[in-house]
Amino acid sequence: MTIATAYDLDIKQVDAINTFLNSDLDEEVCIKYPPGIQKANKVLRLVKTLYGLKRSRMWYEELTGILKSLGLTETNDIKCVMASDVGIVFFYVDDTIILYHRLKHKEMSDLLDKIQAKYPLRVMEQAN
Repeated sequence: MTIATAYDLDIKQVDAINTFLNSDLDEEVCIKYPPGIQKANKVLRLVKTLYGLKRSRMWYEELTGILKSLGLTETNDIKCVMASDVGIVFFYVDDTIILYHRLKHKEMSDLLDKIQAKYPLRVMEQAN
């Protein structure tokens, strides 16, 4: 908020819908059936990440990959902050905040459209 105020930036908050289902697993992961629907000598093979898995980091890799392909770069080795001449994007799991100057509104809308073409997003009315 301090950065937005100091530089007179607009703020958008975006929430990725079903975040962990947006990325495929890069290794085979099997789990037991949930209680109540067990099948003798059977397991389930996951094809998508789930919250709480050690491989949940796949969403981070998926998201940073698309942001890099759209011209954003990591800032000073801070893994969850990326920037370009359009604005600054920082995220934690599925919550993303975008800071941009109002003169870059069109470019920021184009950036969001490109991300939404790949992942379902909910753009919040107000950042909170």
